[in-house]
Amino acid sequence: MERALAAAGLPRTPSEAPEEYLDRALDAVELSSRAAGRLTALFAWARFSVHDVRPEMKDEAIETLEQVHHELAAAETAREAQLAGAHA
Repeated sequence: MERALAAAGLPRTPSEAPEEYLDRALDAVELSSRAAGRLTALFAWARFSVHDVRPEMKDEAIETLEQVHHELAAAETAREAQLAGAHA
């Protein structure tokens, strides 16, 4: 998700915690807070928890990331259409 957001012009700063980055991203782009929040929670678990990532968590992360990619692409398409309409 970080790479997708960075490609959309919203890179994570080195000092940002995952939740801080999520808050900033949700303010800046059209993105489902449920999907992005869940993906952030899964990342935090995988990165910072002493517990292992369960296989179903990996599957959920992949599905949720695909949803985030789709939402970002749809937001970009809508933004481009809006810009094109403004120039017409």
